[in-house]
Amino acid sequence: MEVVSVGKRLRNIRRQFGIRQDQITGDLITRNMISMIETEKASLTPKVAKMVAEQINRICLERSINFSISAEALLESENVQVRNNTIKLTEEIIEGNFNLNDERNKSVVLELENKLAIDGEYNVAFSLDEACENYFSERNQYFEAYYYCKRSVDLSVHLIDDPRTFKAYNNISFYLIHLERYSEALHYCNMTLEKFCMIAPEDHYKVLMNKNLAASKLGDRKLSVEAIDAMLEITGLSLYERSKALISKANSLAEDENWQEAIKIYNKIYPDLKSTPQQFLILSNLIDIYISIEDLENLQNIMDRSLAELKSEGTSEPYRYLDKIFFKLAKGFLYLGKEELYLEYWEKAYSASYNEKLHRELKTILEFKITYCCEKKNDRAICEVGNLLKALGEERIVKRDDLCVWKFMSCLAELKDVKNLVDLTTCFLHLN
Repeated sequence: MEVVSVGKRLRNIRRQFGIRQDQITGDLITRNMISMIETEKASLTPKVAKMVAEQINRICLERSINFSISAEALLESENVQVRNNTIKLTEEIIEGNFNLNDERNKSVVLELENKLAIDGEYNVAFSLDEACENYFSERNQYFEAYYYCKRSVDLSVHLIDDPRTFKAYNNISFYLIHLERYSEALHYCNMTLEKFCMIAPEDHYKVLMNKNLAASKLGDRKLSVEAIDAMLEITGLSLYERSKALISKANSLAEDENWQEAIKIYNKIYPDLKSTPQQFLILSNLIDIYISIEDLENLQNIMDRSLAELKSEGTSEPYRYLDKIFFKLAKGFLYLGKEELYLEYWEKAYSASYNEKLHRELKTILEFKITYCCEKKNDRAICEVGNLLKALGEERIVKRDDLCVWKFMSCLAELKDVKNLVDLTTCFLHLN
């Protein structure tokens, strides 16, 4: 990815193939001229470049060296090199052949980005940032994805009417929600709706869904309901999108403890979503409701239905929402006093979240296990959780300021388990 001057390129080629300066001279080219071009004291004109290229190609042919160069390639400016290198690098990132988690590789990207901005190559820079964003997003590395998405948003002021700019604005809200920066996410949602007022129904839906999530996390019930109602008013939504909006509506009702209305919506849309991953989302939410209202009969029925659906085949995208249904089944079994089944499904929930890199969900699952093992004062379970947290810390999945870590430390302090507390604290101090 090195960018070199014309003179340095000529010198590198000549030295690579053992060609002396006096071997590429001619009627209009002297050895002194070649020396001045290579030391950048003189410019290489197109006419001279053609002659030099012909001489180099002739010598390589005589020596059976498989190399040739055109005058245009010899004269390639640094700006053109940066552009071409960036296009090539972007393709490598998209194909997964460039490790962006290597700090040296990140430096290469940053250097190219800065040069492209200076040269006004905003479109090429945007494509590079978009590729980097997708690279990290696919790996659930949301902070890194946010960084490159933010660069895309900043570049979008130079890309009028480019359809990719909407995606950048919408994605930045998504990443901020995952980073728990809900006020900023809400700000970008509002900005997106204002900036892109003539967007397609499905795009309008995506922005409102992010707005609902951000408002819900901020505890702004009114704004959350407004976003959900606005989603349901959009015409032309697919069955999946409308059902997802209705799930959000039911979730909102459940949060307001309007249990029966929430149950009605879940039961209404469930038949349309049967044999799809969303059925597990609905079933997991229903389990939560029946635990909350202490309806043991319906809790047992919905858990039996969930277990039957898990055993059946033919569901599309089988890994989506499995972490949720496993986790809720674990909670249900614990509520019903079936601890062995609780532990079995907790393990399944943990594995599903870990394998799918659903780190936020993983932390919630850990918090529940921490509460269980500390309330039971189960030394073996406490030891297992401590080892899990240390292993996840080594992988940078959890940090010492995450709620699950603090909750476990608080439990250890209450239990006066000094050994495990010191051990875990030392581990995270070392990691950070």
